[in-house]
Amino acid sequence: MWAEKTHHKKTGPNGEGPFELKSTGQVDYLNIKPEYWQSVDKRMQHLSDQGFVTLFETVRRSELWYLGTTQEKAAFYNYVRYLWARYGCYNMIFSWVHHDSQSSIYPKWEQIVSDANSKLFSKMGDYRMPYGQPRTAMSFNTSLNNWNKDIPTALDIQNVSNAERDETMHEWLRNIYHQQPAKPALNLEPFYLIGDYILGMKSMQVWMIPPWHKCRCMVPY
Repeated sequence: MWAEKTHHKKTGPNGEGPFELKSTGQVDYLNIKPEYWQSVDKRMQHLSDQGFVTLFETVRRSELWYLGTTQEKAAFYNYVRYLWARYGCYNMIFSWVHHDSQSSIYPKWEQIVSDANSKLFSKMGDYRMPYGQPRTAMSFNTSLNNWNKDIPTALDIQNVSNAERDETMHEWLRNIYHQQPAKPALNLEPFYLIGDYILGMKSMQVWMIPPWHKCRCMVPY
């Protein structure tokens, strides 16, 4: 999963990956591996027991799923169905994809998510998760500019994210506040306070990340 340099390294505590592998060593998106998800079961239950509302993301943007065959790209729908069936009773915010950087791959991921969203609507008769947990998709700036503009039925919650790690985020959130029809919003990548601190003769760059960020559960991981 994910970028080529991390292939086969994103495994669960039991050493398993989320999908079977092809004979070539590449990920087989057509065959989900239940053994991996058994380890995720324990994490989700633990988070639930501690009262966390999990931000549940399907996959990171750098995963090369969009380069697969037509059948493999269509399998993202089955993957989402599997996640909803297995974890859809937990209190969560569901994110279609972790897409925090503007790039040429957004249109490819948009097509995959749009296809899955349409098929789920055909299957369920509504644009929602079975128990109504809110859906979003991490935006590379504000979802008003991308996901909500391109697939509004896929989002119950707007969001802002990485593109500007400064006061621009507040402007985006204000724009969302005034947008109609109104949707709730959250900041999926809050302020990163970045600075150079001189310690003796050495310069050290410090990244201060809000504590909640460490509680996010992204799968596969």
